[in-house]
Amino acid sequence: MKNKITLLLFSVLFTFLGLKTSVAQTKKNPINANDVSYDVILVAGQSNTHYGYQLNKAIDTVSTRVYSLNRFDGLDYRIAPAKPALDFWTRANDRVGFVTTFSNLYVNDILKNSKRRVLIIPCGYSGSSITSWTKNQNLYNDAMQRVNYVLKNVPGSKLTAILWHQGEANVGWADYQKTLDKMIADMRSDIDQKNIQDVPFILGGMVPYWVNAASNRRTQQEIIKSTPSRVLNTGFADSEFPTVITKPNNNFDDIHFDAAGQREMGARYYKEFLRMLNNDTKPQLLSTSKVIEPTVEKQAVLIEPAIEAQTVSIEPEITAENVMVYPNPTTDNLTVSATSKIKNIAIFNQSQQVVFQNKYDQNEVVIAVNHFQTGIHIVSVTLEDNVIKQIKIIKK
Repeated sequence: MKNKITLLLFSVLFTFLGLKTSVAQTKKNPINANDVSYDVILVAGQSNTHYGYQLNKAIDTVSTRVYSLNRFDGLDYRIAPAKPALDFWTRANDRVGFVTTFSNLYVNDILKNSKRRVLIIPCGYSGSSITSWTKNQNLYNDAMQRVNYVLKNVPGSKLTAILWHQGEANVGWADYQKTLDKMIADMRSDIDQKNIQDVPFILGGMVPYWVNAASNRRTQQEIIKSTPSRVLNTGFADSEFPTVITKPNNNFDDIHFDAAGQREMGARYYKEFLRMLNNDTKPQLLSTSKVIEPTVEKQAVLIEPAIEAQTVSIEPEITAENVMVYPNPTTDNLTVSATSKIKNIAIFNQSQQVVFQNKYDQNEVVIAVNHFQTGIHIVSVTLEDNVIKQIKIIKK
């Protein structure tokens, strides 16, 4: 009887303290989702994912519907309400990152009529090189394991965005662009989600003041900024447009955004996410009869009959707002025309491989495509105002 009373007292005490008498949650004990699934946001890169000084408790609040996957304090892999200072690898309790602003906007906008929640998976590591984010390296593996763990153990949860901010540690490294593009492709291969190729991968611009202090930093910024012209379903949160993000004292900790800059970057990441979500970067094939859906695999089935029917010498133009690509279908040459200056053109085949890329500063470009394989290709056009249009064409 005495033992039963003792156990009862311990149970009451644990309940009063808000503790659970069950085994502590670990990777081997699936998390309690409370019957609510999550829209998952992975945040990866180096210190500018979370190093905005100084956190302001009055301003840097987090929605009660935003959660985070913990890492420290004996709570690794436990889901809990998010705090302004998240469990990034190099957690800083007096600093804030852009993902909390992004998540608050996401909840209040996209999830406003839903019971779903946001789950942030914070994986940034201060000073990390992109080589630590390549396949089979520690930071890469950790991020992939955490995302896949949630997708496996919380039914109904889905990865909705990957927010990436990195580049300062690799300024001047010749292989940066190639490594970055391969890392994105590898992540999309290693995340266990059917539609992972459609999940937006958004990169952020580095601190403008720091960037403009050296030409090789400027080059690095341009590599990051031009990623959407090389890699499908990627976006860029611009730190220099529509306004240049600055600090009261740009020389203080010049490589990092301050807290205000992080909040602004969070809003810009979200704006870019919405742009991608609203199909602004997805190609559309326009003809006189119908709009073909943008999914490449479906297009192969839908478009083939249209190719056979092109016996008449009618050549429909493909347009996307102020960009025109013609003729379509094409055999030898392709003309790309725009009302504003064309800065870059990249063409992808059905395997999402770049088969053509070149920089320009003109309104009209003619490209020889006679050596392309037959089938569907995607033309990605970057305009002078950093607007990117992606349009499907058919190579006969």
